[in-house]
Amino acid sequence: MPSTPRSRTGGQILIDQLKLHGVDTVFGVPGESYLAALDALYDARNQIRFISCRQEGGAAYMAEAYGKLTGRPGVCFVTRGPGACNASIGIHTGFQDSTPMLLLVGQVGRGMLEREGFQEIDYRRMYGPMSKWVAEVERADRLPEMVSHALHTAMAGRRGPVVLALPEDMLRESASVADPDPYKIVQAHPGAAQMAELRQRLAGAKRPFLLVGGGGWSQAAAADLQSFAEANDLPVGCAFRAQDVFDNTHPCYAGDVGVGLNPKLAERVKTADPLIVVGPRLGEMTTSEYSLVEVPRPKQPLIHVYPGAEELGRVYQADLPINAGMAEFAAMAKAFGPVPAQAWPPVMHLQWRSSERRSPCRRQQLRRQFEWLVIGNGDRQQFAVLGDPEFFWRGHAVDPMLVALPYAASPKGKSPDRRPTHGVGSGMLPKIEKLYLEWWAGSYHIAIYNDAGNGHGNART
Repeated sequence: MPSTPRSRTGGQILIDQLKLHGVDTVFGVPGESYLAALDALYDARNQIRFISCRQEGGAAYMAEAYGKLTGRPGVCFVTRGPGACNASIGIHTGFQDSTPMLLLVGQVGRGMLEREGFQEIDYRRMYGPMSKWVAEVERADRLPEMVSHALHTAMAGRRGPVVLALPEDMLRESASVADPDPYKIVQAHPGAAQMAELRQRLAGAKRPFLLVGGGGWSQAAAADLQSFAEANDLPVGCAFRAQDVFDNTHPCYAGDVGVGLNPKLAERVKTADPLIVVGPRLGEMTTSEYSLVEVPRPKQPLIHVYPGAEELGRVYQADLPINAGMAEFAAMAKAFGPVPAQAWPPVMHLQWRSSERRSPCRRQQLRRQFEWLVIGNGDRQQFAVLGDPEFFWRGHAVDPMLVALPYAASPKGKSPDRRPTHGVGSGMLPKIEKLYLEWWAGSYHIAIYNDAGNGHGNART
């Protein structure tokens, strides 16, 4: 039930909404365009931890990492103009990785809008292509409504970033308004008819292949999907930079479907009957530039499960499109148990699984040495040993430079006693300037610089 209306400044109303919706950590770079919110955030310092960063790109990356880690929206505060521009790379990463985020941007006063005021930007136009929703809050009494709308949007369907622009004079004005209830997560569930058809298609399968990835996974959802694969002896591949969705040491694991794809695995995907895709959008990197799955009508029978209805049919026409959240689908798939079916080729184990570089033995050595391992960008991360979401952390779908150090620092907000370790490739030199950012956040980690021996990064070899 809504609370009793009470008079507060816009800044106080905003921070009260964050507390109401369960936000416990905020990343950002302080700026004069949202001082009223900073004052209110200081008053709430015992309830919300504000991690002050040294550059907005790092702050946005940390919020994006926090969203991945917790499954809740990662919140970031930045100031107008240059601050918002710096943060855009983190928002773009969150959009392509389907990570829930809330970016709060200070804006020029309302009397300065549309006059090209100092550092004024139209954030609807700027952030529109890289976020789920962008709005500008023009009245303090609408903050409860707008924040609730933003967080519901970030967490519903295909998760992603949302942006609210906050005129500085709006944050200073007072308004009497009640607080709403906390947001609720809305996800689609697969229909009974769709699941019955899936079961029927699986019963008649000849060479099934299960491809998993995307966002919205929890440990419980991943465990349910693993039970589904085990019960039906399904070979499982992980989409580009989503290797942590399925345990890489599991007998059903067939390999990662991304850059440097094993030719045998590529052939298995091309000849799958059916290809069951749970989570990935089937973008350029996962499909080897759309060569594994033809556009728009794939040669292989395609079952596509995705949380956002707008993606189904956007590129590929699936034989069976299913609009469902990952947890909702995985729970119903697990309930299938073993599906009576004709025998199909056994799970294919690729040769690299027996190599020293990717062996479980090597994985255990890393486990003993490091508490938390974050793999940076670049093609060297293809050799990371993954499969334990409490230890290893996949990279990101966008492959931007400068991301892994903020990624390594962000877990400190959730587990302050754990020391993350950052493995880095050719992007190390630009990251040196960010070491101070993570030190300020109270993070200590080891950077492993893999330079390919030429001093210019492996992308230039």
